[in-house]
Amino acid sequence: QGRGPAGDLPASPAASPGLAARAVSSNSLASTPRGHTGEVAGALNEIVDHLWPRISAYTTEMLLTEVQPAMQDSLPKLLEGMSFHPDKCHLGKNPLQFRRIHIDRESQCTADGDINNLAIQARFE
Repeated sequence: QGRGPAGDLPASPAASPGLAARAVSSNSLASTPRGHTGEVAGALNEIVDHLWPRISAYTTEMLLTEVQPAMQDSLPKLLEGMSFHPDKCHLGKNPLQFRRIHIDRESQCTADGDINNLAIQARFE
């Protein structure tokens, strides 16, 4: 198969039926060295770091008010009364760290015509 302008190999359409074909870079996100943070990822990490306490609190609230009642309604009688502990049900103090983010434009052919999409790939720890 031929390579694209950046040494990219075309993705196999059979690998992802219904999705637009996209170039797969030989310098993929999986090849990001451990601990390395790209420029865009670094900027996003600053935002996530600032928002992390709110993200964690929101997640806890959703688990307690939305997930827990649905879970309790589905539990057998033997497990009745099981619940999430509010002080232990959180995402932790250390925020998610993005290492590398890759954003591509891709076209997708649909029955209604072509659609232009943004394909976002990220590596995080």
